[in-house]
Amino acid sequence: MALTKVDISIMDNVGTTANKLLAYDGSGNLPAVDGSQLINVSTGVINSASDPTISTNPSGGVGSQWANTTSGEFYVCTDATAGANKWINVGAGTGNIQPWLFQGTQNGYHFGAGPDYSPNNGSLQKISFTSDGNSTNVANNTQGRDTWAGCTGETHGYCCAGYNAGVHYNIVDRFAYAADSTFSDVGDLTATKRSVGASNNKTYGYIHGGYSGGTINVIERIQLVATANAADVGDLSVARNYPGGNSDVGNSYGYCTGGYPGTNNTIDRYQMQASSNAVDVGDMIYPQASHANQSTETYGYQSGGGEPSQSNYIRKFAFGSSITSTDVGDLTVARYDLTGVTSTTYGYCMGGIWPDSNNNIIEKFTLASDANATDVGDLVMVGGRYNGPTGAQY
Repeated sequence: MALTKVDISIMDNVGTTANKLLAYDGSGNLPAVDGSQLINVSTGVINSASDPTISTNPSGGVGSQWANTTSGEFYVCTDATAGANKWINVGAGTGNIQPWLFQGTQNGYHFGAGPDYSPNNGSLQKISFTSDGNSTNVANNTQGRDTWAGCTGETHGYCCAGYNAGVHYNIVDRFAYAADSTFSDVGDLTATKRSVGASNNKTYGYIHGGYSGGTINVIERIQLVATANAADVGDLSVARNYPGGNSDVGNSYGYCTGGYPGTNNTIDRYQMQASSNAVDVGDMIYPQASHANQSTETYGYQSGGGEPSQSNYIRKFAFGSSITSTDVGDLTVARYDLTGVTSTTYGYCMGGIWPDSNNNIIEKFTLASDANATDVGDLVMVGGRYNGPTGAQY
């Protein structure tokens, strides 16, 4: 068998160069190890007495490791987007650190309105985002009413404004996602009104437009982290009722879409977290009021609607400062006064009016591509007459 020649010169006890395995300085003692030639070595774990945050922005990027020396929990960074980091808890396995999402992963909620002109079934109905099927009636709001608008908080859903039997309301109701429990009244809007639109971020809900003896242009906001009355923070570019509302949470803008009276196709945008008036930034492809709304991280959707006529259109626009919506699909049934909610994968529409006043359809459309909706269930309490454009999701 042939012998293989091995070069062992790097083991010579001569010199002090870094690439000599047994380099020494002539004194007989090995010098301190020089690690300058090592590559692909982890920079180590970040040790801290607290958890990372979404704005930690680790210099090591994705894969950075974080140890909480107080709790013993351990995190790995899976998204190093500046100001929107995502840290997965690989210690306890729960309590990930990540940006708040407007879209839900578990359930969507419909706040109730009755058939015909009897909006007094103050039902809170829940649908599942993980499986198709009928809604579940889980609770009631403090006052049965129609033409409300919903806001989505981190831990609670909100139902604002409304109308019943000749009375306009300024009620702000909320319920906890963690329990199927009745709403509680936690504050008041600046005025009684109905037929409003809404948008929100993690901290505030915004109620825009509406009607109360006249068409309204006010934008007001409520706190979603405390119980308090609303504050007037600005005006729409055009007064209107029955508008829609979309939420661009990542860039902190709210949108007011369409509305009544007239053939209104205006898309207004206003800055959340600040007191400012809305600016007209574009147009809906068709003038429309009383449509449902869904919002992703990049697009606002408007589904169905009435005024000037009932529609089954699904439209969307890319969030920004110059906008024109496009027609991207159809609902299974043309109708108006329907309610919209959004999961991370689908937009949902519930209830509505047309061809009769007792429409209980639940349908969904994918957000991954432009497509038509499919019927996936029914509301167990008819939500046909004068719903709000947005519910809530968790």
